[in-house]
Order: sequence, then structure tokens, then C-alpha cells
Amino acid sequence: MTGENNGSARHYSELRNEDIVIVNSELDSIGKSGVPSSESLLHLSIYTDRPDVNAVVHTHATFSSVASLSSKGIPPILDEMVIYIGGSIDVSKYAFPGTEELAQRVCEALSDKNAVLISNHGAVGVGNNLREAINVSILTERIAKIYAFSRLDNQIKPLPSSAVEKERAIFEMKRKFL
Repeated sequence: MTGENNGSARHYSELRNEDIVIVNSELDSIGKSGVPSSESLLHLSIYTDRPDVNAVVHTHATFSSVASLSSKGIPPILDEMVIYIGGSIDVSKYAFPGTEELAQRVCEALSDKNAVLISNHGAVGVGNNLREAINVSILTERIAKIYAFSRLDNQIKPLPSSAVEKERAIFEMKRKFL
């Protein structure tokens, strides 16, 4: 399922149910006419690469987009990053939007985590269901904002590795039971 402002000539906040184009695994529209999102291949690649994922949210939120300009990503600075995202939020290598190369690079950077920054572009949050993917995307934007402000004095203090290990175990346990 995709919806974007350039396919419908409307901003996301103005999209209606009838504007959403559903595509099959061959990226053909199902049930209604319309132009699928240019990033449908990205969504499909994530679903193919990650059988545990049932929802993908792709955003161009401000602070996530700012963080996507760095090649380093965001280290684990908040406990909930590890518990809900799986650790750091990595940045994919750059590729042109809408391409197979972008889809591959995003899948590589996403790996087994629930969020990734798309280089010079935005972010993706994934989850077992749409609510979880939306929550991951909201959390990613919040973390990116906190990280941007924390970098102002160059004194970023990541979580202790012992905390990351314990919280990563919680993340793995949640994945098994959700």
C-alpha cells in the first residue's frame, strides 16, 4: 500500500482512502487505477528481505532527513532505541530514489533492525503491524531531533554497552513474541 504527494498531487495530510494505491508483488495496481508510489520497490524489497515485517512507513520528516545527511547514523543514545529499534539507526549508502539500487542499500542498512535512515532522503520504520511501524517512525524522528540538538556541544554520550546488550535481548524477545 502506498500513498505519496506527487502521485496524487496532494499532500499526505490531504490523502483520502481512495487515493491509496495497493500493489501486488509485481508492483501492479490492484482494484483501482492510480499511480503507485515511486518507492513501491523499496517497500516490496523490505517485505521480501524481512518476512517478520508486515508494515513499512517511509517518511521525509525534518530531523530524520537531517540525520540522513550524515554517513554515521545515530548511535544508541536512548534506551528505547535499543528496545524498539534494535540499536543504532544506520544510514544507507546513497542511491537514486525509486531504484532497485536504493531498495537494496536500504535493506542492507536496515538489516534486522526496525529503522533506517535513507541517505540524503528520509527514513523508514518497519513493524509487525502498521501501528508498530508508525510508532517506530515517530520514535525515529524524536531520536533524530534529540541527536541533532545533542550534537550542538559535541558532547554526545552513548548508552553503556552493558545496557545495549540487555536491551537488545529485550528487542529480540519482543520480535519472537509479537
